[in-house]
Amino acid sequence: MDVNLDDIVESEWAAYAFAERKRDLLKIPDGAPFRLFPRRDVKRRYFTGPHEYEDRREVVFQLTWEQPEENQGIAGVAARRGVFHGTTLVLGEKPNTRGQYPVLSCLTTDRSDKQKELRNEAVRKLAESGQLEIGNRQASFMSRPLAPRVFGRVTDDTLRLRGTARLLQLTEFRNA
Repeated sequence: MDVNLDDIVESEWAAYAFAERKRDLLKIPDGAPFRLFPRRDVKRRYFTGPHEYEDRREVVFQLTWEQPEENQGIAGVAARRGVFHGTTLVLGEKPNTRGQYPVLSCLTTDRSDKQKELRNEAVRKLAESGQLEIGNRQASFMSRPLAPRVFGRVTDDTLRLRGTARLLQLTEFRNA
């Protein structure tokens, strides 16, 4: 990877410029605004042989962006939903003979049609079961503070959900 690791760790400007140059690798759609997380400069211990270890530097580069999807067949809900996507890139410290840093890992959100269908089904179930409340989060929370609720806000006919993490224990929303 053609980048200066120290620059992207220490400089917001350099990190954003790097992400703009590497949109294809990072899977950021053209024109989509993104947000960087603080970069992490870490040391990892690698096993290199019997009773031998080596500490190596790695830089963890993470970012996120929102992308709209259609809410298909869900009555009483906005036409679209905002879905956060993201990528985590891990770069190694030792450049190759061309001076480029190795990409140790590059993980990004699964944008397959199957995942879109599962998200659509989850929103449909939330809406039909009455667990989706659109509007003022504070008023909703105060009315039923311990209920497993998801709060949504609609802007420009796009639904943005908050509070879905508290539903992970409900078996009907687990991905089999």
